[in-house]
Amino acid sequence: MALESLDPGGPKSSSSPVVSVRPSLAVELCWAMHGVGGSYKLEERPTLAALYKRRPDLASRIASFWGDEVSECGGAMELLVLVHFGGALFSTDLQALLDSIAPGAASAPRDLPLSSEHPGDREGILQRLERLRESPSLRSEYGQLLSEVWNELDTTWRTEGRPAVDSACAYRRRIADSGGWEEAARRECLNPDKVPDLVSQLGPEGQIAVVPAFFSCKGLVLDLPELVLVGVNTASGVSARARTEQLARRLRAVADPTRFAMLCSLKSAARTVGELAGDFGVSQPTVSNHLKVLTEAGLVANERKGSRRLVLIESEALESLLGQISAELVPSADAPTDS
Repeated sequence: MALESLDPGGPKSSSSPVVSVRPSLAVELCWAMHGVGGSYKLEERPTLAALYKRRPDLASRIASFWGDEVSECGGAMELLVLVHFGGALFSTDLQALLDSIAPGAASAPRDLPLSSEHPGDREGILQRLERLRESPSLRSEYGQLLSEVWNELDTTWRTEGRPAVDSACAYRRRIADSGGWEEAARRECLNPDKVPDLVSQLGPEGQIAVVPAFFSCKGLVLDLPELVLVGVNTASGVSARARTEQLARRLRAVADPTRFAMLCSLKSAARTVGELAGDFGVSQPTVSNHLKVLTEAGLVANERKGSRRLVLIESEALESLLGQISAELVPSADAPTDS
């Protein structure tokens, strides 16, 4: 099976490599397998954390699959090499990926430079490839493990992952069109200083593939013959959006000048709807509509005192709102900085 052709995703010239932005099931699986090694915090990937909490047996099998052959790459980067030479690196079909393992093991060179890897990681990858090349039974076991992991993730991938990745691909293709691969892969790869050197070594037929991945935490870089693969993080944007949806709703609630002024008024004392209407010179139905928005945002509440129904401010909710804004927008003292 030949390597799938890459759809150009950015500007190119006779001296520039072809740029593509596309999904890869192999990259998703690479990160899913890598997560067991603890090289990044699983809580940052709740789907994987839930999977390995639910299936500790599966986590144990992944962690022990290669025996004592342990390296920072976590026993997963060899998968990308296999499926590249098997012709399924950019497939999103599990069976196509599994079918590519045997031909990939047979055709992968024994002396791949893998300049993107640390020497120890490179040696570990080549050793694992050799073991897979020599043992059909090990290849079968490896494929079964990949299949089991993906079957556990498939529902999340179809309902959340693939839509997020497709959206990220479309966005990064637009960036690549205007800014080239540097902008399409900006800030999110593990070895940003290595990538330009790896790209400069590509021949006239060289290609750069930017792969947004849902199950990733960081990014990855892998150089293969005439190809530099740059994996970038998709799920961070998805997680951030989910995390800030409630915050955004609260901010929209206070963005209206009248509602904000009502909150300021309620800070000093609880008021009735009629009192607020008089204070602001508007009708009671208008006040009620504004208060409904603030109530749904959790910022005000109602309390009956005798015959009066008062509207009072939820101080804790406002403090929480300010805390959320600070947490999202103000860098912490120990936050990592871009290198």
